Amino acid sequence: AKRERGADAGYDYSTMTDQQLVDYFHCTLFPNLTITMSPEQCQILRTEPHPTDPEKCIFQHWCLYPPNAKLAEVQTPVGPAPLRHDAIARHSRYGDGVSVGYVADQDLSIGTTQQQGLNSRGFKGCILPGQEKRVQRFHEKLNDMVLGHPTAAVG
Repeated sequence: AKRERGADAGYDYSTMTDQQLVDYFHCTLFPNLTITMSPEQCQILRTEPHPTDPEKCIFQHWCLYPPNAKLAEVQTPVGPAPLRHDAIARHSRYGDGVSVGYVADQDLSIGTTQQQGLNSRGFKGCILPGQEKRVQRFHEKLNDMVLGHPTAAVG
């Protein structure tokens, strides 16, 4: 159905495979950039440390859309919105009631409680399951960069 409606919406899906048409392609670039792509948009998520408070971070979420003369409204993580070409930045603080999208809201909620747990007196470290090896590797490489030399990998 998406392929058939593409032309009416201003998209040319004729050279795309079914997989390219329906799947989201996701990659993470070390240390702090995530890119998720679909035929209709590219989402970029970036986190960086707060300049003065180590308990905070700055989270940026960009949605980029290809030029499309028929596109007056876009689907965003928080629902449909008018397409604007003026790149107005929208700022919010976590917990102020402004949604950044269903999935991102969940991720931020989980991250908040995880951070509280990591800062608790009882936390002595963790053992990650196999599917989280990339998280472990990320932190090993981050430690290497901060310390200025390689650290021993944890088995």
